[in-house]
Amino acid sequence: MVAAVTRTPFDRFGKQLVRDALEGRCSIETDAEVPADTRRIDLWVTPRESGASPPDHLGLLGRITSGSVTLEFFHNTPSGEDLLVRLLGAGSVLKQAIAELQALPLEAPERRLALPVLLRLRLTVPIDPAQQTSDDQEFLMNTQDIVENWRREAIQEGREQGERKVLLRLLRRRFGAEVDGEIERRVAAAPAEQVEVWTERVLSAATLTELLAD
Repeated sequence: MVAAVTRTPFDRFGKQLVRDALEGRCSIETDAEVPADTRRIDLWVTPRESGASPPDHLGLLGRITSGSVTLEFFHNTPSGEDLLVRLLGAGSVLKQAIAELQALPLEAPERRLALPVLLRLRLTVPIDPAQQTSDDQEFLMNTQDIVENWRREAIQEGREQGERKVLLRLLRRRFGAEVDGEIERRVAAAPAEQVEVWTERVLSAATLTELLAD
């Protein structure tokens, strides 16, 4: 199967988002050839398990792909209430969908699905403004805030992970074999504020239980 060159950032984003969203549930062909006049469709989707219910967070996309279906991406995707479908749009539709995506909790499945695709796609846009299309410029403008927030969140997450490693190192030095897998999981799941409190108690607490009290 020879793949055609994807035309715009919106095409690339749409295809990658749908592929990631349906991974494991469906087999997907990109730029599949259609018989007769040898045309191509963006995606040909076939469910791996007939009748299987899609995850709730896929919304309209899950319902559309509950059976074998062709998907074509258009620059002016209709508006609606479904977040993942509106992320395939452009202009004010895409801008509003990205704002809603950014407002979701970090663990929201829609955010975890779409954000990495948006970030990867930004890396494909030419750095030189003279080489950017109007679609490129619109996409960069609409995604700038969410990328900056992601960068700050990544830095904060890295800092918090570093603090957890330091705490576990101190706990092992102080309490040795008492720091088992359960303790490691508890530290990993604790809020940053709790990790800070525990770290302050390392020298003053008489026992591990006293140190890890909430």
